[in-house]
Amino acid sequence: MSNEDVIDRINKFLKSAEWKHTVSTFIDSHCHFFTHDDGEDIDVNMYEIYKNFCDIVDGLVGMSLQEIGSSEEEFIDMLADKMRQPDVGPRDKAMKEMLTSLMTFENFQDFRVMMADKAASKHNFATQHSPTGNDKKKKNGKN
Repeated sequence: MSNEDVIDRINKFLKSAEWKHTVSTFIDSHCHFFTHDDGEDIDVNMYEIYKNFCDIVDGLVGMSLQEIGSSEEEFIDMLADKMRQPDVGPRDKAMKEMLTSLMTFENFQDFRVMMADKAASKHNFATQHSPTGNDKKKKNGKN
């Protein structure tokens, strides 16, 4: 299998329902630990969550690579080669965006920002969609 084929297969996996469900479930269930992140001190719990996330990502990508007869080391080399090549068209640009996204999971600070952003987003959504005191009174038939 060519390098392009391996990268394409992993790209398809990263767009799959299995990948999206696993990653979004993990992020949704752990982002609240990053709610009060000041960006300066490293909380041990945050780092443990990050390590667990990396293990999950590495495991999923590793299984996919194993299924197609490649290894993580070979894949990393393929990614490095791909990132050095100039874009030939929109497909290359999209592929590099996917690769950059995948590499985000390898950097604690990027992960930390992503988790804090998700926590803030969930908080804002909950705040905007929570009933106010007046809404509760109306539902109970009180004015």
